[in-house]
Amino acid sequence: MFEVTVEDIQRLDDEQLRTLVARLATAELRQFREPSSGVTAGGDQNAPDGGIDVRIELPNADFTGDFIPRVPLGIQVKKPDMPRTAILDEMKPEGELRPAIGDLADASGGYIIVSSNGSLADKALQARCAAIREAVADHPNGQNLLVDFYDRARLAAWANTYSGVAAWVRNAVGRPLAGWRPLGDWSGTLISGDGQFLFDDAACLLDARSKDHIILSMPEGIQILRAALAKEGHCVRLVGMSGLGKTRLVQALFESDVGQEPLDPSLALYADYSETPQPTAKQLALELLERGQRAILVIDNCNPQTHADLAKVCSSAGSKISLITVEYDVRDDEPERTEVFRLQSASSNILVEWLKANYSHVSQTDRDRIAEFSGGNFRVAGVLAETVKRRDSLGDLRDRDLFARIFHQRNDPSNELLSAAEALALTYSFEGEDTLPESELSYIADFAGLKTAALYSHVAELRRRAVIQSRGRWRALLPHAIANRLAAQALETIPANNIDKFCVEASPRLQKSITRRLGYLHDKEEAIATVERWMSPTGPLGDLLSCDERSLELLRNLTPVTPVAVLERIENLIVSDSALLALQPSNSGRWLLISILKSLAYDPASFERAALALARILAAERPGENHNSAKGVFEELFHLHLSGTQSSPEQRRAVVRKLYEDTEFSGSVCGDVALRALLKSSMFSSTSNFDFGARPRDFGWFPPTYGDIWDWFNGAIDLAVSLGAEQSRRQNIREIVASSLRGILGIQACQDSIEEAASEFLKDGEWLAGWLAVRSAMRFDKEGWKPEVQARVDVLESRLRPTDPLNVAKAYVIEARGSGLSLIDGEEGESPSTAYNRLGEKAQEIGREMGSQTELLGQFLPAIMRNTGASRAFAFGIGLATSEAESTELWSSLVEVFTALPSDQRSATVMGGFLSRLAQSDPDLVARFLDAALENPEVSPSVVYLQANVALDENGIA
Repeated sequence: MFEVTVEDIQRLDDEQLRTLVARLATAELRQFREPSSGVTAGGDQNAPDGGIDVRIELPNADFTGDFIPRVPLGIQVKKPDMPRTAILDEMKPEGELRPAIGDLADASGGYIIVSSNGSLADKALQARCAAIREAVADHPNGQNLLVDFYDRARLAAWANTYSGVAAWVRNAVGRPLAGWRPLGDWSGTLISGDGQFLFDDAACLLDARSKDHIILSMPEGIQILRAALAKEGHCVRLVGMSGLGKTRLVQALFESDVGQEPLDPSLALYADYSETPQPTAKQLALELLERGQRAILVIDNCNPQTHADLAKVCSSAGSKISLITVEYDVRDDEPERTEVFRLQSASSNILVEWLKANYSHVSQTDRDRIAEFSGGNFRVAGVLAETVKRRDSLGDLRDRDLFARIFHQRNDPSNELLSAAEALALTYSFEGEDTLPESELSYIADFAGLKTAALYSHVAELRRRAVIQSRGRWRALLPHAIANRLAAQALETIPANNIDKFCVEASPRLQKSITRRLGYLHDKEEAIATVERWMSPTGPLGDLLSCDERSLELLRNLTPVTPVAVLERIENLIVSDSALLALQPSNSGRWLLISILKSLAYDPASFERAALALARILAAERPGENHNSAKGVFEELFHLHLSGTQSSPEQRRAVVRKLYEDTEFSGSVCGDVALRALLKSSMFSSTSNFDFGARPRDFGWFPPTYGDIWDWFNGAIDLAVSLGAEQSRRQNIREIVASSLRGILGIQACQDSIEEAASEFLKDGEWLAGWLAVRSAMRFDKEGWKPEVQARVDVLESRLRPTDPLNVAKAYVIEARGSGLSLIDGEEGESPSTAYNRLGEKAQEIGREMGSQTELLGQFLPAIMRNTGASRAFAFGIGLATSEAESTELWSSLVEVFTALPSDQRSATVMGGFLSRLAQSDPDLVARFLDAALENPEVSPSVVYLQANVALDENGIA
């Protein structure tokens, strides 16, 4: 039936002809258990090829096959006929034998010319072979070269040896058998099919050959399936719910890049039995059996009776046929003469990877959600991924045929079973073992108008169909896309008052389960109406904003169905008399209220309202609150990346301005948080959950181009300058911009905005924080800057460099964190330790100069003594001790400032440096200072001594 004729060979084009020869060579090597990697072919048909299109080389130099008589072997493939002159021109262009052919002769190999238009009688064939030998006659080892000529008749005979190759030829020339085809389009030995075969340790096969039903990892399962099908007369049945990837798994059995020892694709014949192939599978199997031809039959969507008929033929005496049938009816079925395997659902990780490879328009967040809703089912996941283009629900399976294949399978439809499934689907999960009157199963049965025993039986049947899955005593109707469809049908067919009663009288756990399911049905009118009734003031869930944790969990579940209504309710709560309780960090449900508002802020139309509601919660917090704080979630809304909102940059800047200008937001606290977030340029992260029922979601707006990034930061800087025009918040704005400046400074497109901000802020005097930020960027980031940026930053640094002695002292002594290397212009190749020492010398110099400047020292000492992180305070103290000022007066000043500070703000580091240096010149004076300190209860002499103990010990003072 798959017979290839000479006319079929003649109709192949150049590329198809060369591909055919390569496949045939590969198939023959596989037949003789030789590595298929010995075949090499490629390149354009008309490109220079050295006289060889297909080459066969093997480690086994003694190989002798059928159509491959010797190795190494070179095959030149030509569509036109090749008479003597054409052969000589091909093999000896310009009278010189091609080197590749000479190499074959030297290796005692073979050379064959193939012509699809040639059709030769024996005499003509001998003439062609004589011409080939004539071409190599002058070569020293020409007599060692085995030569031959294959016309279209011999090529057809070779193709008919392999059923899969024959099927490929017939398909290629437009003469396929109805419904039959080779399994996928493979190149060489790799089937491209649906792309890379994806699996991990979680994907598995259940081996039903034994009573134990062993679970196999996917690599183990593939090898067992291959071993079974490699044996002539063996039959395998692969079952699993529709959409799990059974057909793709069968393809993988023939792919060379999946595991070891793939099956020979040249033997594969594939048919989808739902397409009614002609001839039938049984008729084809009988002919293959009669001809004694080796083949691997792959029959998809094969019902049990067809499998049984095929198994009898394929396993009969003398059969060289292997059989694998694929079926989506997962009821227990163990036919005779057959090894049965059941494919389990894919893991979420594999499904996410598959979605990423095949649906580029789906966001990472939606990929995760689709993987959850599809329950490891590739086909369901594909249908849901298509809905993202329409911004529909991620959880609604609208494909009727796929629903039927998964839910009904090959069973006759049952209205009672469907009604039971609809009632069960209204819950996210239910307890499925207890049948006592108070049990969840009894409660759902009463609601569905069934006896508990009948519902229990229906649950068992749905488990057999793999539509209900279990974990311990808990049951869930899965995948969620199926359950969501069934739940929507329930809302359409069950009276509203019954639905309301179902919610009102449910246990707290079951209420949570019901609301979670309804949260996936935002695009169903009945679900919207149901949620509106439940959340009305007199509805069964009218008090969800009482703000206890349980109520807010139910509210979070239902919010995706009526988000605008929920937002309005929360706004009213926050400004109500009960707001104090709701907004307290000690309220255990507060974090749920915060997360709901973050989700509501995703939609640009709701962003401002949700963001301002979050701001009111943040404004109610104590400074430094870290328990249930809204700060982190709130500031994420204003990040460039991972914001969780699709609001535009303009919208967000408008909200920041409103936060500063509206007095109800605790002064500028909320505005400061938001502005700092706008200016953040790196290290983005999020603690938020981006899921929102079954609504499509992503990580929020992101800049599609560099230009959008530059516009974002320019807009934020300009906003900051504008806000800083108000004198009461000017200093605060200056500090915020300075703290963010380093990450933006290297952007060439932002230089104008940065320079304008500097000009504005310098109107109030020196901008020390800005200069420190610029110095830090110059020290650590400038290698990546363009020359134009470097030049402008150099000018900016000069403008910002402090000249006021007090600011200079603050910069080098207090603000120079860590090594402080950003403040030192080092020489080329200078080590960090040398620069560090020079910075210490600078701090000593400042102390030495300031010691005799009483007024300046009086301004500086309180700042440095209350700053426990001042890295150069000790060095500054050493400088004071070497100044021209009177030591006793300096010590009195140090003690006076020290004792005037609150006890929790005192740093004795300056005093320690002062004493350690003074001890080298006047240890007796140091001893008197310490004695006096012991008499002053406001001084901590132990702290002072610890700061200077090394130097004091070295000078003999105990």
